[in-house]
Amino acid sequence: MEIMVSVLVLAVALTVIMQLMAGGLRSEKLSEDYLAAVVCGRSTMEALMLEKALAAGSMRGVCAGGYRWQAVIAQDPALAKEPTRSGLLPFQIDLEVLWQSGTSNRSFHLTSLQLAQVKQEDSRAQ
Repeated sequence: MEIMVSVLVLAVALTVIMQLMAGGLRSEKLSEDYLAAVVCGRSTMEALMLEKALAAGSMRGVCAGGYRWQAVIAQDPALAKEPTRSGLLPFQIDLEVLWQSGTSNRSFHLTSLQLAQVKQEDSRAQ
C-alpha cells in the first residue's frame, strides 16, 4: 500500500514538473517571436525614417519568418500648420507588425514623428 501511495505522489509531482516545463517552452517561443517582430519593426521604421521625403499614405511589406508589417504615414495635423524654416513638415509614422503564433494572431505597434520634405509625385508618364 505504501508503495502505491509513493508511486501516486511521484506521478503527480512529475506531471506538475512536465506542465511547468511545457509552459516555460511556450513562453520561450513567444519571447523569440516578439524579438523577431521587434527586429522586423525596428528595421522597417529605421528605413522609413531615413527617407528624405515622405508622402502621406500606407505601405505594406513582409519580413523574414512570416512577419508582415503595415505602415501609415500622415502629416501630423497638430504640427503641420506650416513648414519649418528648413521647409520640413512633421509626419507621423504608425507601424504595425503582425504574425501568426499557433492559432493566435499577434501584433505590436510602433509610432514615431519624423521631419521630412513632402515627396513630390513624378509627373512624367512611364
